[in-house]
Amino acid sequence: MKLKIDTVGAGPDLVMLHGWALHCGLFDGIAGALAKTFRVHCIDLPGHGHNAHIELPANIDAAAGLVLDAAPRDAHWLGWSFGGTVALAAASLVPERVRKLLLVASTPRFTVSGDWPHAVAEANLNRMAADLETDFRRTVDNFLALQVLGDERAVTLLRDLREKVFAHGEPAAASLASGLRILHDTDLRSRLSGIRAPLLAIMGGRDRLTPAAAGEALADSVPGGRCVTIAKAAHMPFVSHREEFLELTETFLGQD
Repeated sequence: MKLKIDTVGAGPDLVMLHGWALHCGLFDGIAGALAKTFRVHCIDLPGHGHNAHIELPANIDAAAGLVLDAAPRDAHWLGWSFGGTVALAAASLVPERVRKLLLVASTPRFTVSGDWPHAVAEANLNRMAADLETDFRRTVDNFLALQVLGDERAVTLLRDLREKVFAHGEPAAASLASGLRILHDTDLRSRLSGIRAPLLAIMGGRDRLTPAAAGEALADSVPGGRCVTIAKAAHMPFVSHREEFLELTETFLGQD
């Protein structure tokens, strides 16, 4: 069963992937603008949004494979947060399918290790997984609050997120748990040197989930990779700093 895709616009293909527990409706503020130049394909991840009926595998390569089966053969990829991890895996699995790779508030490894301090503590992720089993709505709401924490527009952003979070329907609880397992287990750092696509990481200087240093380390590990940090943004720069984000995106994707 293939994933449902919402497509708008005309031009070079651009795949857009959202974060854990959410859906592509969060891209509404930028998809229309990008559709003036690109054929934008918004894909709700397995177990999320319009694709909640398709189980999310608890393995990053299997998840990327489902997205690759649905995506255009030759496209730019934009992945935010967990969606960025999926996009990074796809670019490492089938390099010829990804023309340019734009990762937003994303990281090759989500949890802290001895040689990777740019991440969240494993105990925090384990706590979220335990909370998910008892009250998934509260867990998702707490996660939303973390995404905007520190942003100069945090109150407004959180209100808007809460209004949109279930606009494409509720995510499947089992798939949310699978997503947390992926975030816990995945470490793509060993694959970065093999990424062929030009890469831009856009990070938020106030992000508490994926620190800007993670994007800098990611970009440094990819040949020709680049990182830009929006100083006053948190985890959602495409919402909180829309115009700056669009300018960076359109410039990067439009370059030969």
